[in-house]
Amino acid sequence: MNRLIIIIFLLSIISCNPERNIEKIEYEFYPAFLSPIKYSIDLNDKVLYQNSKFHKSNGTIQGSKNLINKKYDISNENLALFLNEIREIGLDSSIVHQRNVLDGIGFKFNTIDQRNDTISLTSVSPSRIEEYELDYKILDAFFQLANKTINDYKALSITENIQDYFAYGLPIKLTNNEPLEYRIWGGISGCESDNPELIRFLDSLPNDKPVIFDLRNGSFAPCLSSLLDRFNKTNQFFYYGNYYLTNSDLELETLKDQLKEVEKDSNSSMVGSLRVRIRETEKFKKEIENEIVKNQNTFGTKEEIIKTIANNGYK
Repeated sequence: MNRLIIIIFLLSIISCNPERNIEKIEYEFYPAFLSPIKYSIDLNDKVLYQNSKFHKSNGTIQGSKNLINKKYDISNENLALFLNEIREIGLDSSIVHQRNVLDGIGFKFNTIDQRNDTISLTSVSPSRIEEYELDYKILDAFFQLANKTINDYKALSITENIQDYFAYGLPIKLTNNEPLEYRIWGGISGCESDNPELIRFLDSLPNDKPVIFDLRNGSFAPCLSSLLDRFNKTNQFFYYGNYYLTNSDLELETLKDQLKEVEKDSNSSMVGSLRVRIRETEKFKKEIENEIVKNQNTFGTKEEIIKTIANNGYK
């Protein structure tokens, strides 16, 4: 009898601790000022799903109603790299990292196995310090996968806007070697004295060939104009997109979606304020566009830059 009890006990330990066969991984993000969004990674179908959520928070509309709803195939190589990083993390029980912050972002990471059992990490605006090392291992794995997998411009911009809430340093990434091109995927704020990392980056760029900056989803603060002008005199820098820090097209689209939603409620007090914000945003964007026209190194599209480079004989 005692032997039977021991066997049953051992079997129960084994059955409760098998290597989990994870079938789905989810990342849920709840940013201030942007629409909540969930990314689901189906490991069997090798697909990444990107789905925005829409809700009211404290009586106000948050985000756009149908901002994004897409899916993308994941390559075997990228999926393998992602899974290796997730397995090395070894999250074996649910964890909550709670902080009180204003205008931050909450996120939840879920692993779901074949029995539909879920293990989660829930976190709020983690800093890149030892206390939140686990959080950033999970985030790093995701953004590396997402940036390699999402091939839709609007969807990628939304993901970049989410990433910009976290501690990822200078929001600049290399996107092309010939010609040399970098994408600014977030707002670079502050003045010259606040941006030693930016100055080091600009100093590292070649001055004997063109360098293109994609500013469609990123921007430099107006306070950095003198710094950029100084580099423009010695380097062959070209820009397309938003030259100065301003509201993006996605934010303007969200405001308009919010207005459509609140106009359905005849008692809403938000209609007037949203209309004012839309008019101010459109006016400011027009002013920025006029400022861009004055800058000879700034263009509306990359194709215009390529043509200019060719006409000027740059290699």
